[in-house]
Amino acid sequence: MTRKTVANTSQGRASGGSSDHSFRIGQAVRLKNVFGGKGMSGLTYRVTGRLPARDGMPQYRIQSDGEAYERVTTQDQLEAVGEAASGSNSTLLEKTFGSSHR
Repeated sequence: MTRKTVANTSQGRASGGSSDHSFRIGQAVRLKNVFGGKGMSGLTYRVTGRLPARDGMPQYRIQSDGEAYERVTTQDQLEAVGEAASGSNSTLLEKTFGSSHR
């Protein structure tokens, strides 16, 4: 009998192979329009952890500042939140709430 060890990827280590994670822990992301174009797609989430791939697709734990719980989603359901206007390294979230928000 052989034993398979599964690495804990929730601390920022991506799994190898074709299921490499595209988003880093702490990165701001949004859910793509997966619920009919309404609702959660406008909310900003932070990646709180990386999870092993499911069916070849990397998974993430994400959380919105207004929620007391985390969600689990796959990489294909997420999009990065873009940077603010060119010449500025601040995101809209940081401009709105200040850099101490993190």
